Amino acid sequence: MGSRGSVVADATRADRASTTERARVRDSKETSAALLSVVIPVFNKIEYTRACLESFFRTNNVPTVYIVVNNGSSDGTREYLTTLPVTVIDNATNLGYAPAVNQGIRAARTPYVLLANNDIVVTTGCVTRLMEFMTRHGHDLVSPAIRTGPLRYDVEAYARAFTAACAAAVRPEVDASCVLARASVFDTVGVLDERFMIGGFEDTDFFWRCRRAGCSMAMTGSAFIHHVAMVTQNAIKSELAYDYGPFNERLFTEKWGRTAFGGWWERRRNRLARYLRRTTEQLRYGYTLMSKEPE
Repeated sequence: MGSRGSVVADATRADRASTTERARVRDSKETSAALLSVVIPVFNKIEYTRACLESFFRTNNVPTVYIVVNNGSSDGTREYLTTLPVTVIDNATNLGYAPAVNQGIRAARTPYVLLANNDIVVTTGCVTRLMEFMTRHGHDLVSPAIRTGPLRYDVEAYARAFTAACAAAVRPEVDASCVLARASVFDTVGVLDERFMIGGFEDTDFFWRCRRAGCSMAMTGSAFIHHVAMVTQNAIKSELAYDYGPFNERLFTEKWGRTAFGGWWERRRNRLARYLRRTTEQLRYGYTLMSKEPE
């Protein structure tokens, strides 16, 4: 790997090139009547992809184009997707998370784009409330509240109680498992940096670039999803003979001149801030906007 200066310069050129390419592609075709494109990268784990898509079909009333990027699945995912009303981008091999997401972003022709992991389940009204929240407050990227872990509860009943209690709850952050963005964000900031291997740190890098560009980001308690978490990553890690995590972490550090987690004092300060935020939310609303289902 080259010097930090060369990494930063290469990243800047790549981001600008991606921005130019997206603008050219989007302007070259007619814009769909849909308001939203949902981009979902998948690699095997068909049972999670099925649950994810069915939850969108069942609960989403926003005019939507679904763009599923199949990263070389071999478990029947490809055949399953041909039976659905979705746009499929079919890759012969697993290109990794960032390239797959970028394919979906570049294929989108709508003013809003929602990036979603294939192991989430959205609940009734989630997408509509995300869009209403974004429009009402002028944010550029927004996420719903998220509960992670095994899905062993009535998610719709939980979501109804949660959103009734937490409708006014807001955090100044988003989560990559489900994030709604204005399409203009990608024109301004660029897409994900494809040098990050398989998956890891590309989302943090993208959100940091968004903040640097002045984008407004927030999480709302008015919308709720469940996220099983790490389904695809764990499957990939079990098949690979090498650990791509250190490479991605090193790339991030060289690109930004610091680690994603900060030094000792910054880590302690951030842990305290997270604790205070969770405690405040729990006391005020009876829930926290990011929680875990017990194993």
